[in-house]
Amino acid sequence: MSSIPVNTDFPDSRMAAPDPVPDGAAAGLALGYLVFAVRRPSRWDRFCRDMLGLPEAVANPDNSRGYRMDDAMQRLIVAEGAADDLAALGFACDDPAIFDTMVTRLRHMQITVEDGGATLRAARRVQRLVVTHDPDGNAVELNGFLTAICVFK
Repeated sequence: MSSIPVNTDFPDSRMAAPDPVPDGAAAGLALGYLVFAVRRPSRWDRFCRDMLGLPEAVANPDNSRGYRMDDAMQRLIVAEGAADDLAALGFACDDPAIFDTMVTRLRHMQITVEDGGATLRAARRVQRLVVTHDPDGNAVELNGFLTAICVFK
């Protein structure tokens, strides 16, 4: 019986991997978006428009607001919340096989992975979305297949 390698960077036993992670395993992933929970969304709106020069935000079904900076519908998402902090990291995966492999791998490592649900998928403008958490408890959203990509002007 072979031993299960443990990533010593994350002492939490949940991070035990069934096999060493192959080089390039994350090659199919990209940082898709950042979600911030903020007490004063109107101040963030002014910051995004006036300081960063981003276009007017799009309203999302969950009452968050999404800001564009490239051809994706949103890269910066601002939702009202008490934390005044990063609420979630969104990692995009446009390959169904890689998406499924990542979800299977996380579950095999006994890491909780939950379906994001229709409302969250609509708010993030993606077709597939699962939510897990990093070792510090931060939300990590693995998503795939953007529902809208248009030319950024």
